[in-house]
Amino acid sequence: MITIKLKKGKGKKLKEGHLWIFRGELSDRIPKGISPGPVIVEDHSGRFMCIGDYSPDSNIAVRVLSWKNLPKIGKELFERRIQNAYRYRKLIYPRETSYRLIFSEGDFLPGLIVDKYGQYLAVQPLTAAMENRKDLIYEILIDLFSPKGIVERGDSPIRKREGLETLTRVVYGDIPDRIAIKDGELSFYVDLVKGEKTGYFFDQRLNRRFLEFFSNRAEALDVFTYTGSFAIHAGYFGAEHITAVDISRSAIDLGIENSKLNGLNERIDFVVENAFDYLKKASAKNKKYDLIILDPPAFAKDRYSREDAYRGYKEINLRAFKMLRSGGILVSCSCSYNFSLPQFISMLKSAASDSGKAVKIIKISGQSPDHPICLTVPETNYLKAVFTMIME
Repeated sequence: MITIKLKKGKGKKLKEGHLWIFRGELSDRIPKGISPGPVIVEDHSGRFMCIGDYSPDSNIAVRVLSWKNLPKIGKELFERRIQNAYRYRKLIYPRETSYRLIFSEGDFLPGLIVDKYGQYLAVQPLTAAMENRKDLIYEILIDLFSPKGIVERGDSPIRKREGLETLTRVVYGDIPDRIAIKDGELSFYVDLVKGEKTGYFFDQRLNRRFLEFFSNRAEALDVFTYTGSFAIHAGYFGAEHITAVDISRSAIDLGIENSKLNGLNERIDFVVENAFDYLKKASAKNKKYDLIILDPPAFAKDRYSREDAYRGYKEINLRAFKMLRSGGILVSCSCSYNFSLPQFISMLKSAASDSGKAVKIIKISGQSPDHPICLTVPETNYLKAVFTMIME
């Protein structure tokens, strides 16, 4: 393995356990032409720091693989970590067959995402180093899980920052146009090849189940519904009627099929429309609801877009607060790491104040436990779900 060094005075976060080394922290004497893959990292004086995956194009130059000076980074290490990740999922979800199997730094496998959909796997190699070893990863996954099919979802924008092409392809077996998975007692069709991310949002699993306490006999609105998972959970838990809104025709079509699959199609109306436009029109018509769910895509892609994100979040939450009846529940979510929980709470406070409603927070939640948070990598803690209630 090639050895690279840090600049003098750099590596403070690394010493605290963070798994990333940024390019500006590396010595100017880094050898040219280093291939993506494992390197030994030393401080400026030559003291061993870690072994990490080097990326020649990304601003995140190194992602830590080991705090020990191992003689080899190979199949044994990755097989053991994948097995550990699987053992943990079976512990938290003993009766589930579909979940996030590997969550990158959260499972000490930086640059690798794997979602398990029953007998199928969706894999995201996000870094140049993982791209180089993906055949090894597939070999391990096939040996451990004997899947019917594996799809490689290489369409994440993270890959562009790693100098990688974006593509989606079936790399093993066959992948049907859609498969049916179980989420607790409910069933959902998933498109593993064309769906958003890898097809289903496992990170909201427990937040959807918390709707049990607020859905009975409710008139509900689910905005940014995607394929209807929140709406269908609300219906399952007793909501009398749900309006589910998304801009994607294909997502709505699959949502309609999901509602039929669960016998809820008569209680859910799916609408293809821009979420901001729909909320504006519904607010102008003085529509009222008992339960509103807002689960938008990431508004803050980086720290430079926080102001725009604040305005976007506030607009949709202000309209939602105004449309809730007394005692009504707003479930407001953000999947933007760059928009922190304190900023999100501040936005909700401002939106509630402008709505003229008295609001209390009844639960602050995050991502489901198959998306474990690495204590020293705050970037792995990205999802916020705040449950609020309109007071008398």
